[in-house]
Amino acid sequence: MLVYPVSYMIYSDAFEALPPLAKNAVYRKLFDVLSGQDKDENFARVPPASRGMALGILRETKSELPSYWNGR
Repeated sequence: MLVYPVSYMIYSDAFEALPPLAKNAVYRKLFDVLSGQDKDENFARVPPASRGMALGILRETKSELPSYWNGR
């Protein structure tokens, strides 16, 4: 079981090779879920603290995140 609610595949070559439109869709959904903006009941089981930790880790480790990830 993963400690944080994000697949390790986000760091894979396969993810990096996604077309920009697909990668941007993944980043948008992931941000919405991790930031708590997406209130879908499917994600309710993920504690807010875990979401926040995952959000912070991705901000620190993924250099190509869209600007809205950092509030810019």
